[in-house]
Amino acid sequence: MKRRALISALLFPVFASVAPQALASAPKEKKKGGGPSFTQLTPISVFIPRRDGRHSTMTIEMGLDVKDPKLAELVPAYIPRLRDAYVSRIQSYGLRLRENSLVDPGFITRELQIATDQVLKRSGATVLLGTMMIN
Repeated sequence: MKRRALISALLFPVFASVAPQALASAPKEKKKGGGPSFTQLTPISVFIPRRDGRHSTMTIEMGLDVKDPKLAELVPAYIPRLRDAYVSRIQSYGLRLRENSLVDPGFITRELQIATDQVLKRSGATVLLGTMMIN
């Protein structure tokens, strides 16, 4: 027991001097990607069944660019409703895709923009698409 106390007493100054250095080198708050008006959403994935019994998954990374500060404050509260509207729009689009058809980002952007304006009950939030993938 005395050995533990001795080791603790000897190592305490070492750890006490390291702690402030670790706090000083801690990373500062990271810059938000896309700027202060950009809200990144978690990727949206939808299941797409195929006629032959196989299935695919469509994943879309996206965000909202909101220039109006009052609307930007409301967006986090609407994210669950926005995600629900996005999933239903993307799911219905994915069901119409065939095995050899290409994804139309313009159509998806328009559909998601319409859903955004309907959920927020006004325009002012711009949908920005990132990666789109069908696996």
